[in-house]
Amino acid sequence: MESIERHALDNILKEEKLLTVNKFLDILSTLDKLGLLDVIQGAINDEELMTKLFSGILNDKALSLLINYKNLGELADLVLNEKTQDKLKFLLELAGTLQHSGVVEPLLGMLKDEDVMGRIISALVNDKTLELMQNWENLLNITLMLTKRETSESLEYFLSFLNELRTSGILDPIRGLLKDEETLGKIISALVNDFTLGLVSNWSDIAKHLSSLDLTGFKGYVDIINAAGKAINDVNYKPIRSVFDILRSLKDPDIQNGLGFLFSVIKELGKMAKEKNAPH
Repeated sequence: MESIERHALDNILKEEKLLTVNKFLDILSTLDKLGLLDVIQGAINDEELMTKLFSGILNDKALSLLINYKNLGELADLVLNEKTQDKLKFLLELAGTLQHSGVVEPLLGMLKDEDVMGRIISALVNDKTLELMQNWENLLNITLMLTKRETSESLEYFLSFLNELRTSGILDPIRGLLKDEETLGKIISALVNDFTLGLVSNWSDIAKHLSSLDLTGFKGYVDIINAAGKAINDVNYKPIRSVFDILRSLKDPDIQNGLGFLFSVIKELGKMAKEKNAPH
């Protein structure tokens, strides 16, 4: 026991320990001069106050803090990090700006209103929004395509064209036709039939032959068709029953002119046949 006491005394009398003791005594002296020691002593003697202090220190929260001291240390290191402080400063400035702008109060009101929050959540979390999330990449691709200058100009032109059609009143009859199944069926059957399919399948040949037509004489073609149609619709024509009827009809100037025209056509047909049948 004596050796232990001697060892403890030698430890206390070491130079660095004496310096520490002196500093501690200086602190106590300063506290005594300031009157703080009396306050501390009075607080220690007050059992009720000490009970409150201990109950405030030793509670579930304080114990939880002690248990999670390591995590708190890591959190403190994170908060003291310069980059984290810059981010916290930015967030605080943003919060202050939002508060001054008057945006925060309505948001807080919405968050406290269960009915409004329920509607917002139901609007955000539904089949449509979930489907959008699943197709998010496709949606981004479409958005990028729409933001291109060429696409936006084309859309603007197309929308302007639609607006002009609507203003002119053309779209209303078209919409009416689309809603009338019977009329729409007739139009489709008129467009999609053997004749139109034949035109489509032989369009290259038809276009080639049409390009060989002399369009300067197009009016003459129309006149011939109109004359033929008028003759077909004439129910008062007189039938030719004999050679004498032919000779009698030849006295008519119109028939003479018609025969002259026919012989001219026959002559041209003969020239064409001669060219086609000529040896190559």
